[in-house]
Amino acid sequence: MNGSISKLRISVPACVAALVGACALAACEPAAPPPRVWPAGTVFALDGAPISAAEIDAVGDIVAQFDPDSVPAQLRRVALTNVILPRTAGILLAGPKREEARAKALECQRLLVAGTALDGPLDGTLAGVVRSTREGSVTNLGFEAWAYAMTAPIGVWSAPLETVGAFELVRVDERSSAGSPREMRFTVSTWVVPYVDPENPRGVIEERLARAKLEFVDPEWADIVPEYWKHRLRGGKP
Repeated sequence: MNGSISKLRISVPACVAALVGACALAACEPAAPPPRVWPAGTVFALDGAPISAAEIDAVGDIVAQFDPDSVPAQLRRVALTNVILPRTAGILLAGPKREEARAKALECQRLLVAGTALDGPLDGTLAGVVRSTREGSVTNLGFEAWAYAMTAPIGVWSAPLETVGAFELVRVDERSSAGSPREMRFTVSTWVVPYVDPENPRGVIEERLARAKLEFVDPEWADIVPEYWKHRLRGGKP
């Protein structure tokens, strides 16, 4: 009997010590972060940057104008891989330079709408702005410029349009008549304010995509991502 009591006296302090030690270890372990709350409508995230269903479908609606035979899933697929993912990668790559470029584009718009003569070399606050004339259809104008040119009044400058790695201002100078949007031809003037390397924008964005990870926030949208992109956007993992 006395032996049992003695053993009990020894084992109780030992249990208490073990319990205290376990609690101390648990306190040292970092708590799991709470699940991220995404903005309403988010279906994907590229390195944490949310991509919404509305954003994809807005681009898909424009794609449908020159590819009316495509089904909705294909329109979303083209919108995501050809426009949304490269544009989002450019935004991630640029950091604060993006907002600097937006401010410069707004200043360009203000000057152009006011009729300020800007035919000479651009310097000072407008340094780095690229002026050009484009002719043709979507492949020549670029996606955003073509979308604006479809319905814009002749001779009116656009607000800054965000394209892959840049903001651009577009003015429609000529627009042909045609039976379908993809047959229409345009002449447009553009002012482009880049926020990624203007010498090789696609190259640096492709490099950024090679290190990016795509998160499927809404699994129901996973089917629009081609297998190639699912494999590619794994954070640089082979």
